[in-house]
Amino acid sequence: MTDPSAYDPDRAADLSDDAIAVALGERPRRTFVAVISSEAEMLRWARESGPEGAVVAAQYQMGLRDRCGTPWLIDPEHGMAFSELLHPKVPPIRAGRQYLAGTLALLDTLPGELAAEWPDLVYGDDGLAGGIVTRVSSGVAGIEWTIVTFYVVRTDQWRAELMRKLIEAYDARWSLADAELVAAYRERCRTLERRVRATFLPLGPRARTVEGKAVDVTAGGGLLVTVEDDRKVPLQIADIGKMEYLDEYGQVEKSESRSSLLEGWPFGSDILPPSGPGWTP
Repeated sequence: MTDPSAYDPDRAADLSDDAIAVALGERPRRTFVAVISSEAEMLRWARESGPEGAVVAAQYQMGLRDRCGTPWLIDPEHGMAFSELLHPKVPPIRAGRQYLAGTLALLDTLPGELAAEWPDLVYGDDGLAGGIVTRVSSGVAGIEWTIVTFYVVRTDQWRAELMRKLIEAYDARWSLADAELVAAYRERCRTLERRVRATFLPLGPRARTVEGKAVDVTAGGGLLVTVEDDRKVPLQIADIGKMEYLDEYGQVEKSESRSSLLEGWPFGSDILPPSGPGWTP
């Protein structure tokens, strides 16, 4: 939601506190008319020992970002983003499991023929439909808390009710055993069996890359890629800043970086995105 002039307070009634209260019941929540991002507000709450299952939502968000900092441009009247606070009892190495559960929740809930692209995007016939971002805080004893942020580019559903459905779908998928969760994700993931090039963080001219065929998904949400010498290289979600798909000639077929979205960065003003040496959109 990036264009303030497009904000319609009447249309946003389905993201009002009253609407969300009806949909979510007694679940702890903080709702706003306008914020930088629900994730930023949830970070503040998490550091104040926010409760399990708490939700932050807003009618207007001006600074939504994906896991690599790229702006998320979702429909200002029909899109939605919200964040949920969780305390998963898993070791940090398996935190990526949340991406599997979150992506499947979107696939289960949004209408149409949808497919996942590893690690965090969902596509339909009309293009990008949504995605998730997770933020993890780990300590000596393991994961302290995580924030899962859902993005829906556009929906005709009552958004507070869609929020409830996504939370319930996520809980159902998270409760699955590892083998069931991975198998369900594998069936809906169109990254598998394709040739990919993954660029590691930090992005830039000297960034490390891995190129090969995506062959499987691990229980912790990682992607296994077979490289030229038949070695299988595991890619962890937190390490990857860019995913590109290559055709049979080794040319880029499609990029997950969504650099075209930067044309409107940050909200249609004359402020330009970063450019110059070392910047990789």
